[in-house]
Amino acid sequence: ADLLVATVSFKTPLKRIRLGLCTNWLKDLESGDNIRIWIKKGSPLFHLPKNENLPILMVGPGTGLAPFRSFIQEREWIQSNGGKLGWSGLFTGCRYKAKDWCFGEEFQNQVLNN
Repeated sequence: ADLLVATVSFKTPLKRIRLGLCTNWLKDLESGDNIRIWIKKGSPLFHLPKNENLPILMVGPGTGLAPFRSFIQEREWIQSNGGKLGWSGLFTGCRYKAKDWCFGEEFQNQVLNN
């Protein structure tokens, strides 16, 4: 399992530093620390089409890659088990490649291998 979190830290117009409570708490955890979490079931309307041959276009304009990454991983699994897939594409909103290119190498490898 993976967790991708952007740490919230910014200065207000009055030059006061504001930190995201949860994101900074997570940032300060050490490897091996235990935390309690729960998973909320997502919308039943947000899923891959049942017909795997249909093309899919995914757009994540800075709103999170997790659901699209899982879609890509599922389609990769289907293909590796002999399934035929339609075209798929992912567009993301990225201001700074050095900061925002999360899972970029993984996605590039999937493009090259499929």
